[in-house]
Amino acid sequence: MESDHDTAPAVPYWRWLEGQLAELSAELGRVTEERDQAVQELERLRARLHAYENPHTPSSAVRFKKAAPERTGKRGAPKGHPGTTRAAPVPEEDITVHRNFCPHCREALGEPERVTERVIEDVVPSRVVTTRFTLGEYTCPGCGAHVAARHADCPQRGRFGIGVHVSAVLLKHTARAPIRKIIDVMGRIYGLTLSPKAVQDILLRVGDACCAGYNALLTRIRAAKWVHIDETSVRVNGKNWWIWVFRTDTDDVAVVIRETRSASVAREVLGDNPPPVVADGYPGYNWIRTKQRCWAHLLREMDAHADASDAGRSLADAVHALYGDLKTALEGDDEAERLDTKRRLEARLRDIITGHDEAVNPELKKPVTYLRNGIGDWFTCLAHQGMPATNNLAEQAIREHVVQRKIIGAFRSERGPKSYACIASLLETWSYQGMDPYEELDALLRRELCLRE
Repeated sequence: MESDHDTAPAVPYWRWLEGQLAELSAELGRVTEERDQAVQELERLRARLHAYENPHTPSSAVRFKKAAPERTGKRGAPKGHPGTTRAAPVPEEDITVHRNFCPHCREALGEPERVTERVIEDVVPSRVVTTRFTLGEYTCPGCGAHVAARHADCPQRGRFGIGVHVSAVLLKHTARAPIRKIIDVMGRIYGLTLSPKAVQDILLRVGDACCAGYNALLTRIRAAKWVHIDETSVRVNGKNWWIWVFRTDTDDVAVVIRETRSASVAREVLGDNPPPVVADGYPGYNWIRTKQRCWAHLLREMDAHADASDAGRSLADAVHALYGDLKTALEGDDEAERLDTKRRLEARLRDIITGHDEAVNPELKKPVTYLRNGIGDWFTCLAHQGMPATNNLAEQAIREHVVQRKIIGAFRSERGPKSYACIASLLETWSYQGMDPYEELDALLRRELCLRE
C-alpha cells in the first residue's frame, strides 16, 4: 500500500561521504589556524619573558623573584660575626626627676630608695638662621686690581647658605628624595620655604662646583691599575641616553652620561692608552687591549643552557669546576705560579670548547660561542694581583643610578645629566672610600662657592 506522503529521494553514500569530508576539512583548517595563532602568541610571550629571565638580566629588572628559601635555625649573624652595638654617648645635659607624692594615696614619698639612669639620644627641629654679611671691596694700590672680601659662610651667588646646599644635595642623592620631598623636609624640619626652581638652582650650582673635583677624578681613573665598567640606559629629553660607571681598584667612581653607547665613550674617559678593564662581553670594549671578562655573566650563561641536554649539563659543570680552580689560584701571591696557572686554565678551557663542539651539539652554539669569543680574556685577573674575576663592583656602583632612574623617570634638560654626574661621582667616591660625604661636600662648597677668587 502506497503512503500518502512523497518519499524523499535517498542521497548516494559517496555524496554523503563527500559532505562529511568537507566538514572535517573546514574544522581542520579552523583548528590549524587557532593552533598557529596560539604558537605565535606563545613565542611573543616567550620573547617578552626573555627580557626578564635571561643570563644577563640585572637584578633590578627581574620581575618574578624566586621564593625565599625556608629558614632553619636561629636568625641573625653567624657565630664569630663582630658585634655592631653602638658605643654609649657622653651626656651633654643631666636631668634629675623626682616624685613628691604617691599617685595612689597622695602620701609624701621622701627620698628615693634607688635611682635608675637612662641615656637618651634625640633630635630636635632646627631653625633658619639669617645672617647679613657686609663684604668689603677694594682697589689694590699696587696693581689696580679689584679685590672683594670673602667669607666661608657666604656663597657668592644665591641667597641660601652652605647648609642648605649640602642638605638639599644629600636629600636628593643619598635619601633619593624628589624635589617636592626636599621642599617638604626642609620646610618641616628647618622651617625653610623653598620653591622647585630654588631647589633646582641649588642642585645645578652644586653640580658646577663639583666640576673641578670631577675632572680630577677622571684623571685618576686613567692612571688606575684597572677599571670596572658598566652601563645602563636613561631617558633625557625623551631620547635614550646611557649612564656609564667607571670604578677603579681604589674605589674612585666616575659617572658619565652620554647620548651614545658606542666605544667612543670609553675612549673619551680612559684615553688612547687605557688601563686594564673588567667588564662584560659588550663589543664596545673590544678595542681595549687588556680585559677581564666577567665570570658572573659567564656562569649564568652556562647555567641557562645546562638543562638543554646532557652535553649542556656537562659544559656547565666543567666551566663551574674551572671557576673553582680560578678562585683558588687568585688567593696565591706568587706571580710566576699565578701565570703558570693562567696558561694551564686557558688550555683546559680550549679543551672544554673542543669537547663540546656546537656542530655535534647544536643546542650549545650560543654558550660555546660566548666562551670562544672571550678566549684570552677569561683569566687576565691572574696576571694582576688583586683584580677580581667578576664585574660585581661596577654593577654594585651602577645600582644606585638604576634606582634614581626609577624615581626621576627622566632628565628634562641636557644640563641636568652633567650636574647629576659630577655630584654623584664625588658622593659615591667619598662613600666607597670611607669618607664622610657631608663633611667632604661642605668643605668643597665653602671652597668653591664662598672663597674662590
